[in-house]
Amino acid sequence: MSNQSRRDPSAAGSRLALSRRQAVKGLTALGGAVLGGAAMGGIGRARAQGVKTLRVWTTQGAPLQREAYKVIIAAFEAENPNIKIALEFVSDNDAWSKLGAAFAGGDVPDVVQHLSSVFTGSLFQRGLLEPVTDVVEKVGENDFSDAARDVYRDPKGGYFATVIGTAVLSTFWYRKDLLAAEGLTAPKYFDEWLKVAKATTKGGRYGASLPYSGRGFTNFLVDYTIQASGGWLVAPDLSVTANSPAVIAALEFLKEMRPYAPPGANNYSFDESLGGFVSGAAATSIYTGRVLTNVSEKNPAIEPHIEALPYPYRRDGGRPFATNSFASQFIPKGSKNVDEAKLFAAFQYRPDMYVKFLHSAPGHLLPVLTSIGNSPDYLNHPLLARHKAAVAVMVDEASWGGAPVKPSKEHALILKSGDIFGANVMANALQRIVVDGATPAATAAWLQDEVAKIMKS
Repeated sequence: MSNQSRRDPSAAGSRLALSRRQAVKGLTALGGAVLGGAAMGGIGRARAQGVKTLRVWTTQGAPLQREAYKVIIAAFEAENPNIKIALEFVSDNDAWSKLGAAFAGGDVPDVVQHLSSVFTGSLFQRGLLEPVTDVVEKVGENDFSDAARDVYRDPKGGYFATVIGTAVLSTFWYRKDLLAAEGLTAPKYFDEWLKVAKATTKGGRYGASLPYSGRGFTNFLVDYTIQASGGWLVAPDLSVTANSPAVIAALEFLKEMRPYAPPGANNYSFDESLGGFVSGAAATSIYTGRVLTNVSEKNPAIEPHIEALPYPYRRDGGRPFATNSFASQFIPKGSKNVDEAKLFAAFQYRPDMYVKFLHSAPGHLLPVLTSIGNSPDYLNHPLLARHKAAVAVMVDEASWGGAPVKPSKEHALILKSGDIFGANVMANALQRIVVDGATPAATAAWLQDEVAKIMKS
């Protein structure tokens, strides 16, 4: 797939793009400048002051999701005739830099949806998010799953964001038929995955559709592999531990896997990695449950043959691993319509609206409200019913997996996680190995220095 694809089909907000360094400067410099922005408002019906337009950013722009948004927006506007919604699609690859530009230009959106926890935590650390405690209370504080509710809990009390849905981006997908043809079973360990990748790389097909670019999804791949190797980029006490045997082992494994990924993988991020598996060009990959929707729509011939498992891990010294996106919904400081933004934020969780959106990409986003997760209206979707085993794997992963901003229960919030991911240091580390020929050991030492600089900044 091209970069101008599902996640940014309209290139909305592209005028605001700026360099990573400028984005971080903008986010840092404006931390104090916008603190005096719109004050905390009530969650009741917004006061009628003429028609107001809410700018809503989302990273979820697949065709069925766009249709769901149309229904949700129409229903909200019908109930709130003094509010209009202007929906803008942004890409996961550059949402951080565009937010930096928006803060720097004093023109932030009113609501941002489906952004990764790494960026949400960094924005909170800078004081750039409105409290949304009253949104959580209106939806029902006890209806949220504990992990989803607490990941955005302000240590001083209340909440600085809500989880709109969670996805297990580390889910391992594989083709049962291709593995069976080689007499292989689904891999549990890295060495088994490598064996599968070697055996299934033949006849124009590759063993693993993985991202090796210097941006986006590659940061997550490196982070996942480090944790599954038994290491941490940042330890629970927030010390930097990138220069360790576990991290070196993770980088070595990804180096070993590179020959069994497609030739263009050095430019792969989210869309390309997903597309490689969905198209049938690869026997394995990692992604969220969006795989189910995309395979069903674009390559139904392979649908009976796909299955999901947790991410494999290193046999000696590794650990079982899963991570949740805890996709956030927040209101940036500087929003011109805070009261109205809170109305729209709470409206997303109305049962009929929430199920409508979850079903627009079934399996991709898992519900974070217990009442919805147990609802027949949600569970009876035909695609979810056909893939009960894969859905059960993801639901289980979501129950015990961490999040990039809080990788384990023992971790303090890594409020610099957005800076780490936004700087693409993990993706650049992998590029140093597969493009420049650097050794994993030298790269781990470089990564240690780069992350330490960010944590101290």
